[in-house]
Amino acid sequence: RWAAFNDAVTSGACVSLHNDGSVSPPTPVVNIATTVTRRTRDGGVHRPDQAITLDQAWRAQTIDAARTLRREHLVGSIEVGKLADFVELTADPWTVDPVSLIDTVTVTGTWLGGRRIDLDEFVTAVGGTDNAEHAHLAERPAKGCC
Repeated sequence: RWAAFNDAVTSGACVSLHNDGSVSPPTPVVNIATTVTRRTRDGGVHRPDQAITLDQAWRAQTIDAARTLRREHLVGSIEVGKLADFVELTADPWTVDPVSLIDTVTVTGTWLGGRRIDLDEFVTAVGGTDNAEHAHLAERPAKGCC
């Protein structure tokens, strides 16, 4: 079974969407679109009964992901007293056909601690891993792949 998200959400489990930063680039919109549409890279649909709603997917990418790290008091939502870590998107995801999310909604800005940052400069400054060799993983795969 491939990611039984609906079963997990229905059972009351705290579902988290995330990427392993040192292995794959952060692709939150891809994570969300995949859980909502259940589309595979080649355009097929796998186990549509395991799809979750857009609201549930955004929650899994934000506050529930923070909750799994036990950091929901600091991150995961915009509230007074939290760190003000968030991203700016090119479009409102709730106004876009979920099948078009990956092609329509992209991150145009990143804020950490309430300050806009250059993500590449930030990764360099903190000694992050150079993921240039994995950049192709963030690209839209060709039909027939995976």
